[in-house]
Amino acid sequence: MARKSKIQRLNDSKTTLALWVDNGLAEEAPAQFISQMILRIESGKYPSPRQREWLDNLAAQGVDALPVIHNQSRLDEIDVAINTKAMHNINTLTDFRFKLSKGWNLSEKQEAFLTSLLEQASELRENGLPPLSDEDKFIVDSLLEHATQRTLNHDYFGYRQGQGIFIIEVKEFYRLHGTVTARHVQSLRKMFKGVTTSLSENKFPVGNLVSVLGRNGIVMSKARVNKSGLVVIAVLASGKLKEVIYADIRMRLLKNEKEYVSFWDDPEQA
Repeated sequence: MARKSKIQRLNDSKTTLALWVDNGLAEEAPAQFISQMILRIESGKYPSPRQREWLDNLAAQGVDALPVIHNQSRLDEIDVAINTKAMHNINTLTDFRFKLSKGWNLSEKQEAFLTSLLEQASELRENGLPPLSDEDKFIVDSLLEHATQRTLNHDYFGYRQGQGIFIIEVKEFYRLHGTVTARHVQSLRKMFKGVTTSLSENKFPVGNLVSVLGRNGIVMSKARVNKSGLVVIAVLASGKLKEVIYADIRMRLLKNEKEYVSFWDDPEQA
């Protein structure tokens, strides 16, 4: 191979890199190598003889050096999904795209998941993001507050990193679009099943008599998540209206109320 000047090698390298990038192969090892060599040349650190040989070979081969792309029609579907506005799981789609482009087989579970993602993307393109119903908005707001407080007060997601990443994804999606997908709602409900049940089952309807921490009282509100991330209900007992933790409420009334209960009688706990 004829000797090249530094300028000629740099120009050939940039032309070759553009070829790889234009074909969606910027993350391939040869493209990464070419990019690194361009940086070395431009910074005055000339490539070694073996590096120059590989660089020149890649430039000489041109399109013949590009890897064979498999499953092109499937890749095109994934590309459309990736570019769909408000589509989630972009990293997963990108990973599936890479595997399919190499001709690798996806597992049955991966194929099913990919199909579901492509269907979701298609639905988003046709119908856009659906608005949240009042019930779903209440549940989403409540569960995100519950999850946020768990993160602040405890290392709850330290051993549940996947859940932590999902919560961040949903919060960011909600911030950007003012709504979330049906999958987000379903996953949140499943992740915090106990809280969801407490918020939606209406076990203690407004106006019902209940017992709470040694006193009988009247339910004055529906269940909600407070600023501490706890599910609470407002109860009127002993002439005082207080929010009490959902788990402390009982349907069975007390025959004999306690004479003194700090929660109800201590002025400092007002």
